[in-house]
Amino acid sequence: STKKRFFGRKKSRLVLSNLGLKENDVPVNALYQTPLGINLHTLSLTNNHLETIPSQLALCLPNLKCLDLSHCFIYDLPKKWSLPKLKKLNVSHNLLISFPSAEMLSGLLDLEELNLSCNKLKKIKIPSNPEVLKKLKTLDLSMNEIKRVPKELGRLTALKCLDVQQNPVAEVPDNLIFSMNDFLHDPSKDTSSTECDSGDQNKSRRMQSSAIDARYGVRKTFLHKPVKQLSLTRVTQNTAPMDEHVDAF
Repeated sequence: STKKRFFGRKKSRLVLSNLGLKENDVPVNALYQTPLGINLHTLSLTNNHLETIPSQLALCLPNLKCLDLSHCFIYDLPKKWSLPKLKKLNVSHNLLISFPSAEMLSGLLDLEELNLSCNKLKKIKIPSNPEVLKKLKTLDLSMNEIKRVPKELGRLTALKCLDVQQNPVAEVPDNLIFSMNDFLHDPSKDTSSTECDSGDQNKSRRMQSSAIDARYGVRKTFLHKPVKQLSLTRVTQNTAPMDEHVDAF
């Protein structure tokens, strides 16, 4: 019964949510170089008390595609990662103050969706290596403390959806500004998703189909290129309910 509780019925999916786990409670030994770890596609550790994750966990899951670390009081992440097939990483609703390092992201070259919403990030730091974040399609940075959207975001040529709502954004580079008229004539029609969409699929569709929030008003234009959809709101106080951000699992 204990084994079923932790490892579930399907070996490709492991859900360890809402168990009050701390870093040392994560069953790394059951995953490192074992059939379970090798075959695992989805791992959810949401709603625990991890604060960080075991460094070995970021290295021992060669076929993992989806990792949910949301709501885990995480303030730091391992520097070295090697998850070559990871497509979706959710680290929302934590205590991170720094954007993931280039060293970390260089081990996640297949990453398509990165959710860093509801943290304490102040800066967006895009790695200079063009191979890093090359496949990133969705970047959620909403509800942080970001004041500047860097022009380096233009390097992310695959990026289709960028969410920076509920940030005190004060500076936007010209290369990311696009007119509302052009946006209306060329709306995003992309509804592609990774195989681990689950709970936040509705949010993704909502972001792709809704009009961009105009309250920021940079030159009365909207951010559009290189992304197809950007949600941007200038806010002096957090008024959006937390439950609007649906978790990945």
